[in-house]
Amino acid sequence: MVAGLSFQLASLTVFSILAVEFFYNVKKDRKQIRNTNWAAGKVEHPPTAVSGFKIFIAAFVAATILIIARSAFRVAELVHGFKSELANDEVAFMVLEGGVVILATFAMTLFHPGRYIGEKWKESGWGVKKSSNVIELRKVEDMESPIVHQRPWPMPQ
Repeated sequence: MVAGLSFQLASLTVFSILAVEFFYNVKKDRKQIRNTNWAAGKVEHPPTAVSGFKIFIAAFVAATILIIARSAFRVAELVHGFKSELANDEVAFMVLEGGVVILATFAMTLFHPGRYIGEKWKESGWGVKKSSNVIELRKVEDMESPIVHQRPWPMPQ
């Protein structure tokens, strides 16, 4: 378990470093590069900052830090086994295990990126869609010949 949690902690740390580099490069490129709409044959200026998107970034950073803190606690808790003092401290467990996960979940739910991107979020295809495959269910009594089990695919012969 300690090896797995250590790997998780290392992975989250590498992810955080790469995310910081990504956001830094995006910010730098927004200042230097203009997007080109090749289909229209014109150069477009980068869009202005999405209103409130920095709030999402702050929530994302906070959630990531909280999960890293949780993983570090779990490694420290289990490095000396299940009978260690830290592994049996219920208050630390409730706060650093459950509490930080709840806070991270609330942060990412309350400050979901879809709130700030708006219509572009729906255009991306990540919105909640109703299924186009609607099945109408009828009572067996309403059917002309009741079928006990009906498959939507043909039976093999």
